[in-house]
Amino acid sequence: MASSGEDKPPSESMDQTQDTTKRQRTTSQGSGSGAGRARSTSPAGFLLPGVAASPPRFVSLEEVMRAANGVSNMALAHEIAVDHDFKLEKYKAPDNSLLGRVKEMTHKAFWDILKQQLESEPPDFSQALSLMTEVKQVNFSEYSGFVLSIMSRICAPVRDDAIRELGQRATVVDVFRGIMETLELMRIDMANFAIQQVRPHIIAQSVEYEKKKFAEYLSTTNDGLLVTRQWLERNVVYDGDPATRIRDTVNAAYLEFLDWDDSTEVPETLAMDWRRLTELRLEAQQMMTAAAALLLTYSSCGQPLQAVTEFRKTLKDKLMAILADADSPEKLAELLPNVAAQCVSEVRAGLQTQGLPAATDEQLKQMADMIEQLRDPGHGLRALIRRRVREFLSTIIGSTTATPMKVPPGLSSTSAELARVGGQLLRIVSHNRAVFGAHYTEILEGAMPRLDANRAAGEATLPPQPGPAN
Repeated sequence: MASSGEDKPPSESMDQTQDTTKRQRTTSQGSGSGAGRARSTSPAGFLLPGVAASPPRFVSLEEVMRAANGVSNMALAHEIAVDHDFKLEKYKAPDNSLLGRVKEMTHKAFWDILKQQLESEPPDFSQALSLMTEVKQVNFSEYSGFVLSIMSRICAPVRDDAIRELGQRATVVDVFRGIMETLELMRIDMANFAIQQVRPHIIAQSVEYEKKKFAEYLSTTNDGLLVTRQWLERNVVYDGDPATRIRDTVNAAYLEFLDWDDSTEVPETLAMDWRRLTELRLEAQQMMTAAAALLLTYSSCGQPLQAVTEFRKTLKDKLMAILADADSPEKLAELLPNVAAQCVSEVRAGLQTQGLPAATDEQLKQMADMIEQLRDPGHGLRALIRRRVREFLSTIIGSTTATPMKVPPGLSSTSAELARVGGQLLRIVSHNRAVFGAHYTEILEGAMPRLDANRAAGEATLPPQPGPAN
């Protein structure tokens, strides 16, 4: 990506919007293999190594705080650059939470008191905001009509209906409350519009900006790439020339997210994208589960319906809707009976609608049993689909051209979901590689000779293998 070479952040004004976004940035907790010391999480999401017994250098609190603040700005710029759908939203407390109940009660109390005071004889304006003092001097319906007319001119089209509805409210309090609530939403709309306007600039600057800020982070840590080094080394590829091996190793490391063990520490260079990768992993698992169930359906008593496009789409959409409730692989397994029941119901109804011979109860039960057997992690069809998805994603993130990718066999029904996963992964990987690629190359160039020597030593100690029988 292009850079103007400026040292200042892409948009310092965006820092002020950071507290209003609902987006959560999470990192996995736990210890990974080979991690010999405790690690803590920085405010920006990077995983900071613990202080060793004899640190190689000392840093001041001011240096650490300055680096942390800079990385926080980088996290926001990164989010805007990588997520094309990034936007600010009005914060809404979780349902039935204490915060939500307190907020609802206090707001209701304020507006109830205001209503009582305005309806009293004579009206009491002590509870009203300063703006309400003008109600004494002007006709409120005219005043509110003027305000609403201004709002209708400057609001986003999505607010038009709400503003029209405000003009039809009867009571002063309802209108005034609605104006204030809508103005708050319009303020967020304006912030999102500003983000859209500066996004091209942020994208153009973010790579160099992130490189600079990550370098500042590394300067304040003992080993800021400890987990990244472990992550790359456990995915090292041993075939090919050095450049090819480095490329293939990095690609293989990225694809580890498909089977990530949540007890393993997150690489520092993936920390800001880890929430997104975790969500993408779940989407991929849902898609692969649906694809396996569809294949089993069409290979059994649903085979006569495989050529019916509408049936295929309807069944796929319903299975994806069922699996959308899963937030973990364990939950996916628990939903398989529901998936099987849906397939049975759709096949039975589909055969009847198409005027095809009905399946027997025994055939439908066998089909349901096969689908429920997908809960087994070692299921052959699951392994096949996973391997094809991995190969497809590997081709996408490793390609240097924009040539169309062929959907793997057996995944045509879920091609839209597969394309979505691939597109999002490519966006993340491309940005991550542009920012941290030099670190990956340096790590692997230093590690590969040692890993090669260890591998050769291990092979030398293996007993001789028997030759072919004569």
